[in-house]
Amino acid sequence: MKYAVIGLGAFGSSAARQLFRKGAEVIAVDVNMDRVNSFKDEVSLVVRLDATHENALRSHGIGDVDVLIAAISDNRGAGPGGRPREAARDQEDHRARDDARSHSDTEGRRCGRSF
Repeated sequence: MKYAVIGLGAFGSSAARQLFRKGAEVIAVDVNMDRVNSFKDEVSLVVRLDATHENALRSHGIGDVDVLIAAISDNRGAGPGGRPREAARDQEDHRARDDARSHSDTEGRRCGRSF
């Protein structure tokens, strides 16, 4: 079987190595040149390219593999903890509303009122 592993972080590099050791043909792809260089002798083919460019992927035979493992993350727009900024902002909004409700409820009970 022919595999492509896109992204050579912890998961992708482990998957690529294990598959190759078991005799599979493995094309490994990463945008980071240091990671690419570290895989020169560990897979069938390793290439440095931006996996968001479809033509670049096709030119290296990615469209002809039996299995593709996408082991990538996109932190370009990431907020705290690697979450997308929108998700982080939404979570902060929810926390602020929950805090406001909790505060209002506590204040209401102290005054003998409930909201």
